[in-house]
Amino acid sequence: MFITSKGEKMTQILMFSYALIVFLSLFLLVIGTSTNTSDGPIKTGLVCITDKDCPIKTYYISRCIENLCEFH
Repeated sequence: MFITSKGEKMTQILMFSYALIVFLSLFLLVIGTSTNTSDGPIKTGLVCITDKDCPIKTYYISRCIENLCEFH
């Protein structure tokens, strides 16, 4: 078994904690960005009156449905 000083052990614990926090943050980021996996429309909070009031997005058709912009 290796003989380590208190400082080295504390450094190892801090590095492990840092790595754990980074890993969990990345995991939560991936989970949070993949919540809209359905094939339905993407609803936004943008208020509109006509379809022309909605912003143009690449690969999506924007529609004004019930005074809210949706992307299909």
